[in-house]
Amino acid sequence: MTTHQQDANLRRYFDQQAARYGRDPLTRWLGRHEMAALAELAPPAPEPGVTPALDFGCGTGRASDVLLRCGYRVTGYDLSEAMVAQARRNLEAKPGLVLTTDRESVAGPWPLVAAMGVLDYHADTASLW
Repeated sequence: MTTHQQDANLRRYFDQQAARYGRDPLTRWLGRHEMAALAELAPPAPEPGVTPALDFGCGTGRASDVLLRCGYRVTGYDLSEAMVAQARRNLEAKPGLVLTTDRESVAGPWPLVAAMGVLDYHADTASLW
């Protein structure tokens, strides 16, 4: 399977999951623990409101919200339009936040990258990096 086909399959899957993703009890339980760990591990932004961070595979925006609270200017990327739409609803256009499905717009170096629950969906992660 090509990377393009794999991305299309993942996009379809997560587009179907987006509406109920945040209501799933297991997802909520895991998410609380993952976000607590991220909040503990992510250093405060060196220049609050200026230092950029990438939430790669932002889903419904949980990690983006944590990074915003750490003081970062956050770009959340996800291949699922429906997940990004849910993130927009959840985060209500917070200052310092950009959400996108355009992978090319997030290419390049980032001082901080969060990729929560993304890498395990890819047999070969080289193309992601």
